[in-house]
Amino acid sequence: MPEEHQFGVSWILSHVTAAAVVVVVVVVVVVVVVVVVVVVVVVVIVVVVIIIVVVVVIVIIIVVVIIIIIIIIVVVIIIIVVVIIIVVVLVVVVVVVVVVVVVVVVVVVVVVVMVVVVVVAVVLVLVAVVAAAEVAAAAVVVVVVVT
Repeated sequence: MPEEHQFGVSWILSHVTAAAVVVVVVVVVVVVVVVVVVVVVVVVIVVVVIIIVVVVVIVIIIVVVIIIIIIIIVVVIIIIVVVIIIVVVLVVVVVVVVVVVVVVVVVVVVVVVMVVVVVVAVVLVLVAVVAAAEVAAAAVVVVVVVT
């Protein structure tokens, strides 16, 4: 092969090799860029998912705590209302019992006083009858003695 041809061939081969190196470098750079972009996208997606999960968990915890606090408040209010109702019922029962006892005692005392008054009146009437009988007998004796 003549030397000019060899020079042409070596020139073509050197340019083809340089072009191949450029293509390989470009392909490697493109692959690296794609891998970096994919890794960044995956990391961003993972970070966003983690943030969403953390926010959701925090919101769920806050809602559960608020629900527990509301339940505790409602239970305490119910207990207070029940205690107030029980105290009011007990006070009413005690007042009613005291009033009934007082009324019964007053009625019994009035009945006893009335019975005593009636007995005393009967005794007084009997004493008056006996006295009247004695007066009548004395009058009869006086009339008999005088005549």
